[in-house]
Formats: sequence, structure tokens, C-alpha cells
Amino acid sequence: MTPWGTALSGEENFQDYAPEFVDAAGEPRAPRMPFELIGLDPSLPEPFEINGFGSFLAEPQDGREFGWVVHVDPESGELRKLRQLGRMRHENVALRVESGKPRGAYTGDDRRGGHVWKFVSAHNVERVDDASNVELLEQGILHVARFRADGTGEWIPLAPTTPLVRPSPEKTGGGHLWLPDRSTQRADGRVGGGWIVVSAPDARKQGLSVDAWCESVERWCGRPFAQLTLGDLVAIPRAGLDAREHARRVQDVLLLDSVAFANAAGATPCARPEDIELHPHDGSLFVSFSDFTSLSSEGSPDATIFEHARGATSRRYGAIYRIEEVAGDASRFRWSSFCSSGELADGGAGFANPDNLCFDPAGNLWVLTDIPSLGLNAEVARSGDSAPGQDRFAGVFGSSALFLIPTSGPSAGVPQCFAIGPSECELCGVTFSPDGETLFLSVQHPGELHGTRGRPGSGLPTEVERRVVMAARDGTLFEQVRRVPLGSNWPSGKLGVAPRTAVVAIRRRPGS
Repeated sequence: MTPWGTALSGEENFQDYAPEFVDAAGEPRAPRMPFELIGLDPSLPEPFEINGFGSFLAEPQDGREFGWVVHVDPESGELRKLRQLGRMRHENVALRVESGKPRGAYTGDDRRGGHVWKFVSAHNVERVDDASNVELLEQGILHVARFRADGTGEWIPLAPTTPLVRPSPEKTGGGHLWLPDRSTQRADGRVGGGWIVVSAPDARKQGLSVDAWCESVERWCGRPFAQLTLGDLVAIPRAGLDAREHARRVQDVLLLDSVAFANAAGATPCARPEDIELHPHDGSLFVSFSDFTSLSSEGSPDATIFEHARGATSRRYGAIYRIEEVAGDASRFRWSSFCSSGELADGGAGFANPDNLCFDPAGNLWVLTDIPSLGLNAEVARSGDSAPGQDRFAGVFGSSALFLIPTSGPSAGVPQCFAIGPSECELCGVTFSPDGETLFLSVQHPGELHGTRGRPGSGLPTEVERRVVMAARDGTLFEQVRRVPLGSNWPSGKLGVAPRTAVVAIRRRPGS
């Protein structure tokens, strides 16, 4: 919600429905995408995911039209895509709106190896509740975070004049980065484009070496790498354009392909930044990094910043980081790990995969977890050669849940479990009424793996017994027997009745 009564929403997983990649001129790299059924399993009632619906249209969907933050005015019904906030897998926007200062907007790119972003408006806010403030999101500069191992960092402008930085894929847990491909020119004369893998020598996913990528860019641009900027990687013809219009079109391409250009500028690949929220009292940023997995073809976190993101022993459980911007210098910040996920015996705080965040009026942090049903929340016991903290330590954390974490006082950083979701669901959208007396949250896709629990004719049992090996606080392993539901009947609780999504309101009991 905005301070002037409208809404912002993120177009997140658009890559499942329309092509994501563009060429060096910002044109679609591929007009269609394949239709795919994901997660086919004879024990499940339907595929887990279906990709490529856009390919069925007579005119395929133009992927450039998706992946933006959308502003919605509930009174007029007007929908506006805010392209200055970049094209990526947006799941949130956090606004900093202060009279007499530029408008700030923070967002994360929800992918392995995605980045943390900050938009700064070109003009100052005059009145916080003025509906015309949305116009400030149309003019300004998008910045991307570069985290340094010493706990400092800076915001790098995604601009044509920003220098290229020699890539360091060896710092990432998986050993590779996706960068703009400027190594080829197509047979039809169109310029090269899309992304290309640049990898360290020992990476599992091999691509160009760092030297080879730098040399390909030098050949394409005709100048030494040390002299090149992001704008040099864009191929917008100058003929018929004045300098201002040419610069605008170059900037548009940077925003279209923000992920690859961020890597080219030396931004830090992160551990799936899903949500960012501003603390209501001190204005610091809290970021939920939900997944430290490194063995992914998409990308992986910088292991110098996300210490548990190293190769085969990467922890999937994520963490919550805190960012404090330096007073008087909006380009710099300090960062720290506020709360690490995972088991207590493994140095974690007892929960997994933090996702949506929210603050109550007292400044307490509320965290919803999104534990993957096909991964950590699977109803399978881990095999005997795995251990706490490793990727295959499945089934330990149970259903997604809601946690309260104080941000100050003697219990700061210590999670308290407040609510547990139905089987095979994701909890999302936690927020408070202005008086702090009512908490709202959404229950999304309960029973996403096995569908209706006890569905007639399914042939599935209603539950299964699983033996899960867990670790005590001292690291001692023990076995726990669980009766795990297959599917869900929430909220009815009646076998055979289909589960439904819903919004839940939890009210404080008077006098408590």
C-alpha cells in the first residue's frame, strides 16, 4: 500500500509464461517459449507447474511487457507499469516517502543470484499523502547493491555511464554468473544478445572464462575493457536520434535486461531476496534471503557475503539481513546478518526459508516462511548420509509458519512461532491494521502437491508415517516419527472437501 491509498504489485514469475531474454537492442530474443509440464509424478494428481501458456496465443505474448512493478489505483481502476523500477522477478516494493527528500523504493529480484535494488527519484516529495507522488516513480535512477565482506556496501547506478567491472564468478557458491552476451552477431544481421554463462575453471556449469568474456566485449565495442561502460553493451543506432533520445533508449534496454547488466556492473548476486521492509522506527532495511542454494543453473549467491552458499554443502534455509544507509551519503550502506535460518544445532534460529516480512507498530518483525513442498517440506525422510545444514535434510521444518522476532531488547533476533499453516501451503501477505490489533495473512495453495486430502477415487492414503532424523541443540541426532497429511482439506477440515485459499484475520483478545 502507498501512503496515498493506492497499491503496488510485482509481476514476479513472468518467465514461466513469456520469453524473458532480449538482444542488445532490446528486441525479443525468442518470440515463443516451449510449453512444459513440471513435476510430473504418478503419485500426484496433476503437474506441479505448467510453463509456457503464452505460446498458445495467435500472437505470442511479448515478454518485455512483463516483469515490472505495477501501480493500481482502486478508485479509477488505472493500472500503470513502473518501468523505471526495472524488469525482474519483483515480489515486493518498500517505499521511503519523506517530505523534502527524494522518493525511495526498494525491491528484490526473487531468483538465485538475484539482486537487491533501490530506486531514487529525480525530484523531492512535497506532501507524503499526495496521489501525484506516483509520478516520482517515473523519473529517477535505479541502483543495485554491492555488498562488501567488511560489512559495508554501495548502491551502483544502473546507468549508461556506469563502468563495467571484471566479473568474479569464483566468488559465487556455484562458480558462474550470467552476463550480457556480446560474443556473436546473428546470421540475419541483428546484434547479439541474451545472456551467456561466465564461469570459474572448477565450476560445475561451464561457459566462457572471465578472460574470454572480457575479450568478446572488447571486440564488440572496439575499445579496451577498462574504458567500457554499461551503455557500450547496448546497440541502439544513433541515426535520426538526438543525444537525449538515444540516451533514453539505451537506458530503456538496461532496465529491460537489468539482471545481466547488474552483474556486468559488479553488483552482488544474492540468495533469493524475496522481501524488503523498512523498520518503522529507525528506517533500516530488513531483507529476507530465502534460499542459499548454490547448485542451480540460474545462478547462486556470493559466498563471501552469504557464507553458507558454498557448493554441495550450501544451506537452503536462508537468512534475514539488515541494511542501514549511511547518514548524509545515500550511495553507501552498512549491512549485517540479523537472523540466520536453519536448525538450532546448526547455528540457525529454528525456521526455514523466510519470505514475506512485516513490522507491527511496536517495531517487532513478523516473518512468514515459504518452505518448498518439493524440497525441504517434502514428506520424505532424509537419507542416512546427509546431515543438518545440508540441502538434502528434508522434512524437518514441517509446514510454513509465521514467526515473531523482536528487533530490540533482550529477545532481539530470537524467533517465536506464532501460527502454523495448513499442509503443503505457502503463507504470504502478512500485514497489520493501523492500530496493530488485527493481523492479516493469506493462505496460498494448501494441498499443492497431493490436492484434496481423502479425495474419493484418488487411491491416496490420507496420511503417511515418516521417520525424520533431527538434531538436538548439542548436535545429537535423534529420530522422530510423524504422521504427515497428504494433501489438505483446509479450511473445512473435512476429508474429501477441496482445500481453498483464504485471507485470515487474527485479532488481539481484548485486555491481552
